[in-house]
Amino acid sequence: AELFLASGRFVHEAGGTEAQELAVMLASGVAYGRALEGAGLSAEAALSRVTLGVSADAMMFQTLAKTRAARVLWARACAASGVDVPARIEARSSRRMLSAADPWTNLLRLTAAGFGAGAGGCDALVLDPFDVLIETPTPLAQRQARNIQLILMEEAHLGRVADPAGGSWFVESLTRDLAEAAWAQFQAIEAAGGIVASLDRLAEEVAVARAE
Repeated sequence: AELFLASGRFVHEAGGTEAQELAVMLASGVAYGRALEGAGLSAEAALSRVTLGVSADAMMFQTLAKTRAARVLWARACAASGVDVPARIEARSSRRMLSAADPWTNLLRLTAAGFGAGAGGCDALVLDPFDVLIETPTPLAQRQARNIQLILMEEAHLGRVADPAGGSWFVESLTRDLAEAAWAQFQAIEAAGGIVASLDRLAEEVAVARAE
């Protein structure tokens, strides 16, 4: 059963890069795994109770590659622990991509985000209502959030093909670049004592990324 959600979404919402988000996600997952091991679980049992969380935004290929990279990073971390635990990934739509001034455009952004995450292989997808930034979500917006996901699943059949973008030079290169950049930042977090000890430094680095 899932016990922890290891997510870097707060880094994304604060203006961080995809690599920063992935690194924090992985470092959080490793920290949760260690805590569960300390409570008496085996490494395999501990890591199998962690779900990874990523943000999905309207940059469709970035979302697709980031979701694929999350799986690659998790496999690498599990291998370092001597276990093979498949990644379980929950993608949630980005708040920072949404418009408060013109909420109807959010329908397009949410659809692109959902497609990118689904094609990237997420196991669960959560999309916000398109008017979430300006009011308590209306029934129409809630239905649309549900219907976008149903159309992607039942009519676009995103779940019918495993890794549909696999083999694309662009997607493979972007996935590899994101994974390598995130792994380097993950190693820096671990060298500094883990995710909790690194929060202040990470906040400064995310602020720089946001400014850029």
